[in-house]
Amino acid sequence: MSERFKCEFQKFPYSILPFIFSDAKNGICRVENFAEHLAAGTFPRIELGRLCGMNWYSKLKIYEDDNEIYPVIWSDYINPEVEHKVRVYLKLENDSRNDKNNFEKVGKQVLKFDRPAIGFYTPILEILNLKNGWLKNGALSFEYGIQVKAIIDNNVWIFNFNNKLFNAGAEMVKLNAMRPLYTHKLLLHFHSEKLARLGNHVLYRWENEKWRELFIDLLQLCHGVRLHLTLRKYGEILDDAHSLKMFNIISYCDWYLVETKSWERLKENGKDWIFSAIEYNLRHFLASLVKSMTSLKEHVSEKDVEKMSNESMKMFVAKFLYEKF
Repeated sequence: MSERFKCEFQKFPYSILPFIFSDAKNGICRVENFAEHLAAGTFPRIELGRLCGMNWYSKLKIYEDDNEIYPVIWSDYINPEVEHKVRVYLKLENDSRNDKNNFEKVGKQVLKFDRPAIGFYTPILEILNLKNGWLKNGALSFEYGIQVKAIIDNNVWIFNFNNKLFNAGAEMVKLNAMRPLYTHKLLLHFHSEKLARLGNHVLYRWENEKWRELFIDLLQLCHGVRLHLTLRKYGEILDDAHSLKMFNIISYCDWYLVETKSWERLKENGKDWIFSAIEYNLRHFLASLVKSMTSLKEHVSEKDVEKMSNESMKMFVAKFLYEKF
C-alpha cells in the first residue's frame, strides 16, 4: 500500500487474512487456481469480517464482455433506505511491474445497499500471460482497504460509532457483553462530563441491543445529527439525556417538539405532556402548550401545582391570571 494511504488503512505485516482492525478493514486477498475459476465463470466470496456492525465481503468479478476482471467490496446490509459513505482502496498485486500503481484505485464513495465498491478493470489476457507477473503459482492477489466514514439513514447522515474514526485520542465506551462503541474523548467530555468520567467502565443500562441502539441515538444527537424522533423514543432519550446531563440533547428535543407537535394532537394526554415538559425543563415546548390551552383545571389539579417548578408556575400565572399570552 502506498505511503500516502497508510494513515487511512494502518498496515501490519500480513500473515493471517483477512486482517481485523477496529477502524478499518485492510489486507491481501489471494485467489488460488485463478485459471480454473475463470473457466468456470465465477470466483469465491472472501469474508473480510465485521465493520460498522455488518459483515463485509470481497471477490473478483468478470466484466460483461468477458475481457476484463475487477475486484469488488460489499456488505450484507439490505435496507434500501441506508447508504454508507466509505473510503476504499483496491489494487491488483504485481511486484514485477514498474507501473503497478496504474492498477490501483482509491477514493471516497457512497454505497447503496445493492452496490459494491469497484476496483480497477484489468484485461484477462494481460493477467494470463505469465511473463507479466500477475500470477504466482496460479494465484492472483489483490490488496484491499475499506473504512466506513458515515451512514445515511432516513435521509439523514449519521456517524459510525461502531468503529474508530479517529487515529488518536478516541474514547472507547464499552457496553456490557456487547460490541464496543467509539467516540472522540474531547467531544464526549464537552457534551457530557458524567459520561466521559465513566470512560471504559461497564454501562449496565445499555447491556442489551435495545439500549445499545438508544445509546447510539444519544451519541448521534449530541454530535449534532438531527434525528427524526418517534413518540416512543422521546421519553427514553429525554430520560437518559437528563441522567447524563446532555443538555444539548434536551435543547434539541425541546425545539423538535415545538416544531412537530401541537396541543390539539396532544391534549388527550395533556397532563402527561405538561409535566414531562416541566420535569425535563423543556421551556419552549411548555410555553407552546400553555399558549394553546383554554382551561387549566381540565389538566392541572391543586396537588399538581405543588409539583411545578417556579418557572413553569410563572407561565401558568401569566397565561390564566394575567392573560399575557
